[in-house]
Amino acid sequence: MPEILLIYPVPDEMAASGHHNHQAWPEAIHRLHNQWERLQQQIYRANKRAQKALESTWEHLTGQSPYG
Repeated sequence: MPEILLIYPVPDEMAASGHHNHQAWPEAIHRLHNQWERLQQQIYRANKRAQKALESTWEHLTGQSPYG
């Protein structure tokens, strides 16, 4: 199950007062970066599977390799 990350803007008053968690942004950025990398990997793997399926279908229908 994907992790859900909620990010809320810091109100100007809170940001000016310094009464907020200064670690929150780096942690959020790190988590978003990790999620972005996982998404890219999932897309890459899905693309490879789709490419293999198309190649297999082409060979099945034509009896030829899609590369000649």
